[in-house]
Amino acid sequence: MPTCSLSPLGSDTIRAYWKTHLNNEFLEVKVVTVEKSPTDGGLGIRLDGIQEHDKQGDPVGSIHHVVQSVKPDGPIGRQKALEIQDELLEVNGVSLVNMSHDEAVQVIKTAPQRVQIVAVPYIGATDSPSPNTLREMISKGE
Repeated sequence: MPTCSLSPLGSDTIRAYWKTHLNNEFLEVKVVTVEKSPTDGGLGIRLDGIQEHDKQGDPVGSIHHVVQSVKPDGPIGRQKALEIQDELLEVNGVSLVNMSHDEAVQVIKTAPQRVQIVAVPYIGATDSPSPNTLREMISKGE
């Protein structure tokens, strides 16, 4: 499991990296820092792992780690930091891209009290059988 500590990079550098990495200079990249809940150590979000499928129903691409709900009184909800359907890309400098859902959840759970999250709006599945639908759609400006 990768070490999970706050990234020494500034928010602008992180945003620029992900815009370049995802090939979309207009992408809304959120860099959010929150403190975990002192009572349960959580962030107050439910995260789902979404696997896209091609027309034949076969899985394609990596799993997208997408916010499915936000507790209004949780750390993320109080800050209004993330929204439902935001895709988490990174936690404390650890990329969640190409991680299984269980691995991504472990990174979040084992993060220290102060957590930095990088997220983008999740575009969602398309009819395209592309193995990298999100990045292709972003690069096309859709």
